[in-house]
Amino acid sequence: MHFFLKKNKINFFSLFLLCKSINFIPLNQIFIMKFFQLLFLLLFLVSCSNPDEKKVIELMQKGNDFLEDRNYSSALVSFKDALKYKMSGEAKAKIYRNIAVVYLYEGNLDTAKHYSQLGVEAAESESYYHLINKGELFLLSNKTKEAIEILEKTKKLKPNEMEVYNNLSLIYAGNYGERFQNINLALENAQKAYKINPIDVNKEQLASVYFQKENFDKALKLFHELMDKHPEVKIYQFYYGQSLYFSGKEDEGIEMMEEAASRDSECKKLLDELIN
Repeated sequence: MHFFLKKNKINFFSLFLLCKSINFIPLNQIFIMKFFQLLFLLLFLVSCSNPDEKKVIELMQKGNDFLEDRNYSSALVSFKDALKYKMSGEAKAKIYRNIAVVYLYEGNLDTAKHYSQLGVEAAESESYYHLINKGELFLLSNKTKEAIEILEKTKKLKPNEMEVYNNLSLIYAGNYGERFQNINLALENAQKAYKINPIDVNKEQLASVYFQKENFDKALKLFHELMDKHPEVKIYQFYYGQSLYFSGKEDEGIEMMEEAASRDSECKKLLDELIN
């Protein structure tokens, strides 16, 4: 009954794309959303030495919390309110990036690009936040080659910033076109990002690349950790089930995927795509 699951035919990242898609956002923007997601996981870099800075941190945290709850309008209010306080150009550039993310989640690509451009202009030329915003703007504009050049340059400027490695891993994994795919580089960058900070986004990306490399044991371990930590996020159960299937445990994998699909509409879409 499940003969449609052909191990050497399924493109795992196209499946990731389908399962993470939101109806009003074009499919080629879904990975950009994942790309930007890291920005919210980093602490706001201010010294917290005066009331303004403390208020900015408070508003940034509120914005992050609203985003987690998918309350995009409230997240925008919090981030935009933070811009009313005095801060460095670098700090302002980071807030512009966060605002761009929210608009991207809402499917407003043009406004997202606008705020990414503001981020480029707010930061000092050739600084880290100038370059990272510029690289992201290239990605939003489907200029992947230019984005790679900027991100590789940014990596040399600050070699211990995890988001650069994660972003490059996404690109080299083929998320922005097969012509840029280099699985060895994708793994190298994913491992570096995870080593710098083993947060969930980095763990998921590393597990995904292990899957592409057909290192199913390592993919299973990481997806299992994510599934245990977030039992309510059924996509992790689906990924775990698919990894089980490809590792040779077909029946267990199918059962996992079907159970996830029965509880989550996006996973159901993904399973339907596999069947069809």
